[in-house]
Amino acid sequence: KTAVPPVISITTVTYPNPFIDRVNFQFSSPIAGPFKISLFDVMGRLVYYKEKTAINNIVTIDNLFFAQGEYFVKLTAKNFNYSTNLLKKDWWNKLTTGIAFGSPPES
Repeated sequence: KTAVPPVISITTVTYPNPFIDRVNFQFSSPIAGPFKISLFDVMGRLVYYKEKTAINNIVTIDNLFFAQGEYFVKLTAKNFNYSTNLLKKDWWNKLTTGIAFGSPPES
């Protein structure tokens, strides 16, 4: 018989959501290897793709300067899959709500 490896549950926290230009994915346990990150708009079109490696159990995607709205993100790594909905806010809303003034957010 072949031994079946145990299933390990990994909790993923996505923040901030809604986001302006950067999103973090924090994992409860280390995940080996690079992640394939795919971000889709509400029409199902791929609007962002990148491969990244987690640092301190966190993967950050940034420079997400596209239209305000709802998006779907999918993270895939060896023996790991995660997906969730994200809400993108325009950086201009950040300026007009008094959170920041003078220039676009830092990237």
